[in-house]
Amino acid sequence: MNRLHQILTASLLLLLLPICLLAADKPDMTKQKTWGKKEKDEFYEWLRTQQGGATTTGENRQITSALTIEERQKVPSTLSNTYLSARTVIYDVYSFNRDIEAPNPESLIDEALGELAGDALGDVGDLQEDSSIPNGQIDADLIGMEIQLGKPIKTWFRQLYDLGYYKGSIDWDLEEGLEADFSLFRAGYHLELAMVPLGLDQTRNIILRGGLDLLYGRKGSLAPLEEGDLEGQRRRVLEKTMLDHVAGWQTGLSWSVGYERQLGENFWRVHGMVDGFKAIHLPSDDDRENYATLGLGIGISRVF
Repeated sequence: MNRLHQILTASLLLLLLPICLLAADKPDMTKQKTWGKKEKDEFYEWLRTQQGGATTTGENRQITSALTIEERQKVPSTLSNTYLSARTVIYDVYSFNRDIEAPNPESLIDEALGELAGDALGDVGDLQEDSSIPNGQIDADLIGMEIQLGKPIKTWFRQLYDLGYYKGSIDWDLEEGLEADFSLFRAGYHLELAMVPLGLDQTRNIILRGGLDLLYGRKGSLAPLEEGDLEGQRRRVLEKTMLDHVAGWQTGLSWSVGYERQLGENFWRVHGMVDGFKAIHLPSDDDRENYATLGLGIGISRVF
């Protein structure tokens, strides 16, 4: 009797062993959209084993449609991949009006006298001799970081949420040393189209992006003034006028074009892009010129 019991037990274990092995080798079905050739081959092998150990032939690779696979494994058809990217960008800021007009010299004098004692009347007279309205070109440089979070809408079409912080300096060639610091915050919603160049696989994409931004420019600290320094006060008024062109709330229209490449059979990607945005002041102000940027960005991304 014991002999028969041992034989039955051994037979049952032999029957259950293949089932246990198959269950252990079941592929991870939640990552289908990021599978490479290796993962797809492993899935086909596992599927053939599930269907009764069919031989490995070219015909057996097409035994089940993608829809049937999803139905069998109960994978939601809405499954999509989250895209997270971090990148460094450098922007050159310039005004569409390349010749910015400074405040009228008389108004500069009035503002200076409003903050300083009026005992420097001789200096005021010197300033009044020049009745012309000076103008010059405003330029600025920005460097910062951006974080982007995205989700596919359709194949090769993705929506992105963008957060950025940039630090820079702005200068005015009206006269030497007329510059100031400022910072810029950015929040945007962008749409991206990924195109695969002819002759390349789907791990190398030409990227096109466009979207809307909300910007906030914050003025930096200005150098302290000595008491009675009327000329210094005049320069400070010009610096404030210069900062007004990048400070405050603005809306932005952004664009990007670049190249993205997947780093082998994994979830990591790198990209390099040329991009920029046009900033429009909110509310609109005839005394302030809207400005635009042109820059370069490099970053690394991961798909989850």
